[in-house]
Amino acid sequence: MSSETDDDAVVREFMEEVGHWFIPLSKEEVPGGTVYTGRIGERIGEGEMQWRLFDSLPSDLAFPSYEYAEVLCWARENTTKEKRA
Repeated sequence: MSSETDDDAVVREFMEEVGHWFIPLSKEEVPGGTVYTGRIGERIGEGEMQWRLFDSLPSDLAFPSYEYAEVLCWARENTTKEKRA
């Protein structure tokens, strides 16, 4: 059994996948997992994927909007609060 916390895992996974540190700022428990808001830190490696920021989500996601609409509102609210601080 791993002693890695969700907070540790999101930082590690972000680094592995996109090659940047991730600085978690807030999180929300949702069915099946945890959703984080945060800041992208310095580049520390290549990563396995390309990433980009969106002003809005692409329309062709593989899952219906009712599965993420509530948590998306939470993330946008938290991101806006962070920008004001």
